[in-house]
Amino acid sequence: MARLQLRWRPGQHLYLRFMALGVHGLTTHPFAVCSIPEGDSSCLVFHTKPRGGITGWLANMARKQPGITVPLFVEGPYGGVPRRWDEGFDKTIVIAGSAGAGFSVGLVEDWLCRERNGNSKNSNRNSLQVVVSSRDPGMRRWFIDTINRLAEKYASTGRLQDVHIALHKTGQRVGPDPSQYEKKQEGIVHEPAIDISFKLEQADLPSIIREAERKASHIGVAVCGPSSMAHDVATACGAEQRQTPQGREGAVEVWLHQEAFTN
Repeated sequence: MARLQLRWRPGQHLYLRFMALGVHGLTTHPFAVCSIPEGDSSCLVFHTKPRGGITGWLANMARKQPGITVPLFVEGPYGGVPRRWDEGFDKTIVIAGSAGAGFSVGLVEDWLCRERNGNSKNSNRNSLQVVVSSRDPGMRRWFIDTINRLAEKYASTGRLQDVHIALHKTGQRVGPDPSQYEKKQEGIVHEPAIDISFKLEQADLPSIIREAERKASHIGVAVCGPSSMAHDVATACGAEQRQTPQGREGAVEVWLHQEAFTN
């Protein structure tokens, strides 16, 4: 977490250089911003899974010295959704895989914030669908906790019922009915404030986009994940985009943003 006088857009990432790393402080590392700017002095929030290298060093330092302040240089921001995102859509779909979940958190909060402030053109009839896939149980638990904190923060919007999240547990051997698995398997005791479904299967991304195209006029899709996921989403959106000028019933706009996959 860093507090800076810096403006950024949803889904952007920054390159951070940690001066306490000695000679390794000369290298920069990309981190997705998991918060949105609020006021003149906004708080940048980053979430990362401790591995080797810089993330392992940060985790070790945090364990030894909770609340420690580390000097750093910030480069960016880069990426993020274009201005069209700010106008809103009838149906907004955010798709993320693995570490791309950090990208999705910023977009979820931005959607909730715009609904609270009445900044969306389609505020009375839009909805948000989030699809996150991961084989890492720690990441899934983090994601649920983060979404619940956002639900508490934006409960007054009255729009939490318009947010639907599907959390796909991938990389597992499945049984005869892989469509659902129990919340208790994810360590969830209390019912999430936002609708979250848990699925033990790969997300059928083309079907999700086709279904949205039949029900909404303006669809916005944002994706951040492995190249295979980005390819499947782009192909599905392209197929629906080719249908829109033909005058058939369905969406008149299928907008797509692909974000580079960062740690």
